[in-house]
Amino acid sequence: MTGGAPLPFGPALRQPDQRSCGAAVVVVARMLDDAAYAERALPRFGAEVLAAHRRLTGARDATGALQAPWPRAVGTPP
Repeated sequence: MTGGAPLPFGPALRQPDQRSCGAAVVVVARMLDDAAYAERALPRFGAEVLAAHRRLTGARDATGALQAPWPRAVGTPP
């Protein structure tokens, strides 16, 4: 990031894999919106991102409803 204000979480936010930044963006967006989640997620940011990626690309969505599976190798679904 050039210019602008730094994120409130500091340098701890690193994408843990080469698949996609989408899951990392989802986790950071939730952290910015939910301080309690941010406190839990920040120390295990990499693991949280990988778990989010599995949820986003799995056969079931966050509510448990079936969704079309998405190949993890191509990143985060649209």
